Amino acid sequence: MFKQFTIVALAACACVGAEPVELEFKFDTEKPFRFEMTQETEQTQVTQGQTVSTSNKSTMTQTSRLLEMREDGSVLIENTTDTMQLTISAPGVELTYDSEIESDRSKLSNPAIASAAGMVGMNVQLLIAPDGTIRDVPNVDQLQQRVSEMPDPAVRETVSQMVSEEAIRSMNEMNYKLLPEGPVEVGDEWSRAFNIPLGFGEMTLTMDLTLDSVEDGLASISIDGGITMPDIKDQGVTVRIGNASIDGVLRFNIEDGVQQHMDLTTSMKMNATMDGMGDAPVFTMEMTQGTLINRLDG
Repeated sequence: MFKQFTIVALAACACVGAEPVELEFKFDTEKPFRFEMTQETEQTQVTQGQTVSTSNKSTMTQTSRLLEMREDGSVLIENTTDTMQLTISAPGVELTYDSEIESDRSKLSNPAIASAAGMVGMNVQLLIAPDGTIRDVPNVDQLQQRVSEMPDPAVRETVSQMVSEEAIRSMNEMNYKLLPEGPVEVGDEWSRAFNIPLGFGEMTLTMDLTLDSVEDGLASISIDGGITMPDIKDQGVTVRIGNASIDGVLRFNIEDGVQQHMDLTTSMKMNATMDGMGDAPVFTMEMTQGTLINRLDG
C-alpha cells in the first residue's frame, strides 16, 4: 500500500485571490527522491599586501529515502551521497576528482580530494519531528567509526568535523525548517534563523522569505538574509564579519511535496586587526558561494 508522511506545512494559493491551500513535505517508502547539489566558491585573501585568489566547485548527487514513520508524528529518513565531483583551483594548483572515474582513485592520496571523496557512500539517518526539528542522528556512531578508520590523519580530522552529531543537525535542519509553519498566501512573508557551529565560534544565518507566486504546481519563494557572528579574539588578533548577505529562490513542488529547485548566493567579507596596530586590517577575505540544488527524479 502507498505510504506517505507529512512533516511541515506550507500554504499557498493556486492563483491570486484564491483560498490558501496546504503544501507539505511528503515522504513515500516506495519513492525515494534524488537531488544534485553544486557549490561554487570564490575566495580572495589579502595579507601583508599579497593577494591570493582560490576557487573550488563540488557537485554531488544524493538519494533521500523514508525508512520509518512513527506514531508520534516523526519520520526516520536516510540520505545517501551517491557521487562526488570536485575541482580546486589556486595559484599553481589545479585539482580535479570524479568518483565515477575509476582512474581518479589514484588521486585519493591528496587530503583535499580524499576528504570530499570520503563522503561518497555515507548513509546519514535523520529522525525528523513534524515541525522539521532533527531530534536524533541514530547512526552517528557508525559514521564516526567509518571516519576513524580512514588512514590519513589530515583526512580524518577534516571529515570528523562534518560527522559530529551537532554538525549533522545544523547542516541538515535548515532543509526541513525553511518553510512556514502555518498557512500563507502569495505576498506573505516569514522569517527563519539558524545557528551553525564552527571550529572558531557560532555563525547565525537569518532569512526573510516571501511567497512570490504559485504557478504550474510550483510555489516560488524568494530568500533575503544575512549572516552574523561574534568577533573572534585570540592572542591579540580580532576577526570580524562584515557585509554578509544571503539571496536566493526556492521552488517547491506542491503535488509531490518536495523541493524542486534552490538557487542560493552567499557573500561575506571578513577582516582581522591586531592589538596595538590600530584599525587597519592585517588580513582581509572576501568570499562568494553559490549553491544550486535540483531534483533529479521528477
